[in-house]
Amino acid sequence: MTVPELLELETRRAIYNLVLSQPGLHLREIQRQLGMHVNLVEYHLHHLMASELIVSVDQGGYTRFFASQAPGEGSNVDRLTSQDKRVLGMMRQPMPLRIMVYLLASGNAQHKDVCEHLGCAPSTLTYHMKKLVKARIVVQRSAGEGKGYHLADRRGVARLLMLYRPAPFDQVDAFSELWLDLSMEAPEAGPTGRPQGTPD
Repeated sequence: MTVPELLELETRRAIYNLVLSQPGLHLREIQRQLGMHVNLVEYHLHHLMASELIVSVDQGGYTRFFASQAPGEGSNVDRLTSQDKRVLGMMRQPMPLRIMVYLLASGNAQHKDVCEHLGCAPSTLTYHMKKLVKARIVVQRSAGEGKGYHLADRRGVARLLMLYRPAPFDQVDAFSELWLDLSMEAPEAGPTGRPQGTPD
């Protein structure tokens, strides 16, 4: 194999390994993290997709890239579901990520509580909540007990956060990391935020 061929192989491997370890990156994020020219990244992404090693998903104006197979436990291979890809795509955006982590910790929250905690305008929160509800990541209840917002799949979101730690994760409030350490040990919380089976 010639030197140019070896360099091309190493470049392609670097792109694949980045997409494998950080699913849901878009073109410019890959280019920035690897310090490569955008046209070079596009060229290799095209070949990786043609080889069916990675797939692309259009989401919110971005084309996001995922390895065709994600590493699971031991020698098993755990494929990311289409919903996992939607969640990971949202986790690449700072505000949706902060909302998800807050709902992960609170279990259920009303609009004003989320606004106060995140320090954002009500209109900003409404915009992002609509995206999260449409993506079936967040559930909105408009009446009765549990009124407000909660995650459709708390354990699934916690699992993806712990497995992949999206790049904006460091921007999330400090309490979230401690909560994530405990989340998988705690009983599943219902929409009210209390573990199921606990008294009111």
